[in-house]
Amino acid sequence: MTKKRQAGELIKLVAKNIKYYRKRSKMTQEQLQEETGLYFPRYESGKNDMTLTTLGILSEHLNIEPYMLLIKIK
Repeated sequence: MTKKRQAGELIKLVAKNIKYYRKRSKMTQEQLQEETGLYFPRYESGKNDMTLTTLGILSEHLNIEPYMLLIKIK
């Protein structure tokens, strides 16, 4: 697997996990966007890569540890 493909797979995984934890927290995209100040749909759709700072902000507002956005949910 190429590095570009690996990066794309990681972005998709993070996007899927953001959506999962947002819904688990019973939040809409709009609510999370208001709380974080981030344009959220681009991250949840996997269209935007994100910085570690953004990852930290999202995890804080979702009440999870940052690493939880980087691992497969069973």
